[in-house]
Amino acid sequence: MQEESAEGRTKKSFAAALYSFLRSTKLAIFLIIALTSVLLISNLVPQALYLVNPDAAALQLRYPSLVSFLKTVGLTNIYGAWWFYVLLVLFLLNTLFCLIERVRLVLRIQRGWMGKPSPSLKQKARSSTPVYLKTSPGKAIEITESLLLGKRYKVIREGNRLVAGKNQWGNWGTVVLHASFLVIALGVIISRSTFMNGQIDLIEGQRFLDTKASYPYIQTGPFFGDNYIGFEVRLEKFAAEFWQNGTGKERASTISIYDGGRKVLTKTISPNYPAVYKGRTIYQFGTFGNSAILRLDKPQKPSQFGWINFEIPDVAGKELTDKIVLHGTNFRADAKLYPDYSNKGVLKKWDLYRAKDPALLLKIFDRNTGKIAYNATLKPNQSVNLGDSVLTFVEVRHWAKLGVKKDSGAWIVFLGFWMALAGIAMLYFIVPKQVWVLMDEAEDGTALYLTGSAGKYRAAFKEHLDELRSKISDSLSSEQVVLEHATV
Repeated sequence: MQEESAEGRTKKSFAAALYSFLRSTKLAIFLIIALTSVLLISNLVPQALYLVNPDAAALQLRYPSLVSFLKTVGLTNIYGAWWFYVLLVLFLLNTLFCLIERVRLVLRIQRGWMGKPSPSLKQKARSSTPVYLKTSPGKAIEITESLLLGKRYKVIREGNRLVAGKNQWGNWGTVVLHASFLVIALGVIISRSTFMNGQIDLIEGQRFLDTKASYPYIQTGPFFGDNYIGFEVRLEKFAAEFWQNGTGKERASTISIYDGGRKVLTKTISPNYPAVYKGRTIYQFGTFGNSAILRLDKPQKPSQFGWINFEIPDVAGKELTDKIVLHGTNFRADAKLYPDYSNKGVLKKWDLYRAKDPALLLKIFDRNTGKIAYNATLKPNQSVNLGDSVLTFVEVRHWAKLGVKKDSGAWIVFLGFWMALAGIAMLYFIVPKQVWVLMDEAEDGTALYLTGSAGKYRAAFKEHLDELRSKISDSLSSEQVVLEHATV
């Protein structure tokens, strides 16, 4: 029995120490600093989704050792790293246990809110400057009670004593604020563990299917699994507008969503107005441009179609160029697109976007020898013979980068932020107040002692108490005049 008792005490001591650690302020400060630093790093270091993006290729080429180190320590896939979720779970537990202690504290305050005054409070009341009134204690306390009720105080009367309280539910502001941290942490855990964020480049008239293989760039949470729903998105039309200085003014994509082969939604989306379908958010990126559609014909074989997407550059005067491999042939090509072949000068963004007189320049190389095999300038519907194959420049269409995102915890995080705002508002604008009124008989009437306490803004509350004293004195003075007049 003694061994079991000792073992039980050890377990109890360990549980108490663990509980004390998990609710400690030091742990809370450490976790807040750690999570803030991690979120900052995630915005500075390209994450896994963007490291496969061609735009990030320069970083890997210039600093291969740095990128390798970042991958090794898990800083390029923070939202998929186990230690990130350990930090989140610890923050969740720390917030939960701190919330429990805060609820206990507030309940203790609430239980003693309208109770009997402590000896120190009585002493504080007795040491305050009394108000001498020429009336009986009963009449004085009756008028004082009526005045406090008019100020929306909850009043308890016991003999010649009044206990008044106001805004006591403001004590729950800290609880609401702590609860908001708990909700935000829970939302972040759900969001980051089950999220999906994919990107796709779509040409007008082109579709893509919501499967893992369809996304060239995709990042998922560790518990997303294979949770694809298999809908299709078709880009019907893309449109862009520009300011006079060449910067982008507006861009929008008209998309249709198909499910099971049936069109279920058509919507025009822009950066601030996405489409939502079955928990997926389809949104507009700022990347777009012109796409040269190509067709490769071989004898006795069906035509093969391909395309070259030219992104509209941010820098004026930059040419639209790309490199391609002509699959099914022994050739590769350097491609250059002129949206307006008659104007080969420095073009602004809208000139690069609007294909007035497009032409595709192809410098075609033999992949075995590396020598130039063909040099062709093609207009739409013009072709070049590549041995036994014919390559045709079909047309120019617009393309745009779209994103597909699943974030199940976003609404929970937003709820947590609204709770935080409500908690802060309660803390700063709903101030709990207590007022104590004691009456003693004096030689010529009644001595009224008035004191109280407030959660904050004590200087303003002192002025409030002085105002109450003045109004009580004025009310009782007016009442006394009426009584004397009635007696006469």
